[in-house]
Amino acid sequence: LFGMMNRGGLSVDVAVNAVDNVAVTRVELWIDGALVATDSAAPWSFVWDSNNVGRHTLRARATDAAGNQQPDVPPWNRLGYGNNAIEVLFVDRA
Repeated sequence: LFGMMNRGGLSVDVAVNAVDNVAVTRVELWIDGALVATDSAAPWSFVWDSNNVGRHTLRARATDAAGNQQPDVPPWNRLGYGNNAIEVLFVDRA
């Protein structure tokens, strides 16, 4: 997840980098636990109107052509291998 604040207003441009060995077909943007947007074509990008002051939680979740979706919580792996869980980004709006 990447974001850039529009200094003149309250909107934030959000860009998501999603790759898969099959093909990513959809990316969802979740803000504060609510689904706010879905994009079905790369490059994955959204505009978020951030009019609420405080801390916000942004999450992007990808789905591939086989219907596989990133897990909210990664399964435990005793060997410490990487996982594909959803990355969480915290944004503080003053």
